[in-house]
Amino acid sequence: MKSLPEKDFWNAIRNRLENYKEEPQDDWLKIAGAIPAAGERQGNKPVNLAADLLSVASVVMLVWTLCAVTPAARIWTLANVSTPPVTEKVNGQEADRLKEDNERELKEHKVEQNEKGLPPVTKETESKGNRFGDVLKKVEHNDASQQQASLPELDNDAKTNGRDTRSAHIDGPEESQDTTDSVQTVVAAKADTVFFAVPPILQQKSKTRRKFRPSVYAVITPSFAYQKIVPRRDDNINIQKLNSAGLVSADRLGYSLEAGFQMQVSNHFELYAGFLYYQQNLLVSYSYVTDGDVETVNGTREKWSFELSPGEATRTFRYAMKNGGASAGVLYHIRGRKLMHKLGAGLQYQKGLVRSQGEYSYNNASSSYLNYQLLYRMEYSLSGRTSIFLQPQFVHSLVADEVLREPFTVKPYRAGLGFGLLYHF
Repeated sequence: MKSLPEKDFWNAIRNRLENYKEEPQDDWLKIAGAIPAAGERQGNKPVNLAADLLSVASVVMLVWTLCAVTPAARIWTLANVSTPPVTEKVNGQEADRLKEDNERELKEHKVEQNEKGLPPVTKETESKGNRFGDVLKKVEHNDASQQQASLPELDNDAKTNGRDTRSAHIDGPEESQDTTDSVQTVVAAKADTVFFAVPPILQQKSKTRRKFRPSVYAVITPSFAYQKIVPRRDDNINIQKLNSAGLVSADRLGYSLEAGFQMQVSNHFELYAGFLYYQQNLLVSYSYVTDGDVETVNGTREKWSFELSPGEATRTFRYAMKNGGASAGVLYHIRGRKLMHKLGAGLQYQKGLVRSQGEYSYNNASSSYLNYQLLYRMEYSLSGRTSIFLQPQFVHSLVADEVLREPFTVKPYRAGLGFGLLYHF
């Protein structure tokens, strides 16, 4: 009996499966050769585990070292700077206030950089975790009764990576120093007193503030007094001349005292205001024409000849004054630092203080004056807080409201040389 085709097909498939042998190609052999054997893979495990254990141990040692060398101490870190630091002493609770001031100064500096078109200060340009004035928030203070130890000096010679490294010094014995991230940190056991370095940005701002600090001044000015006479037009008195003393006569000598405040408002301009006292004792003499005499030269009953000879008289009165008042003005700094040259201009108001008695024609107590003042000052700095100056000046009356019973009005003026002292706060 003949087999069916379907039966023959399945018989052929069965024979092929029974006789099948796996013979991998060359590519599979290459892949199999690259895979390590099971024993080899098991042998590598101890090596990798040892490396992992070594890494973990290193991290643990590093963390333990940081914790061991920083016990309850105040740590101050600064970014790398290129100028010598300025140290300030901070006691106790002032540390928080100084931290806030430093942060505010840094913000103001960023604003100035933006206004000037400079690149802003960003996290990429700042030392990691060490911005100006940054401190650790956790601070533990020792007992306040402990005495402060001697203060170590700043080490300005330390350098890291070719750049100056500034350090913060804290009272007490040094335990460790670390120059990581171009920052030197000195940790001490006592944290009652802290010295820290002020960044150059804050140093520059501090200098700027010191420039504009207020001052007090005092000056004494000997002077020579002069007068401008203006005759009255409605008294029918003809004044011939003014009999005045010499330009540098002792009769003209007077003096003024002035004291007040002075404040710099820009790099070249300063304002001043104060109180003053002025005194002079002057005699004023003048000549004027009188009615005169009539003389007969030659006369008869028919013809008479006359010669009129006008008379001349001299009058003297005391022009003494003691005035009190105030002054204000501006100074312009021309040049110089140690020896400064300044020009000044201002106004003075003076009121008479002495009431005249008897037949004096000038009443000082009822008189007042508005003067302008021009001066040139040469100021020499003795120290950071004290200066002396030499000050030639000229004072002239703008308005003179006087009680003077004379056939003229007077506009006084004077020239003097002042000697003064300045004290800067």
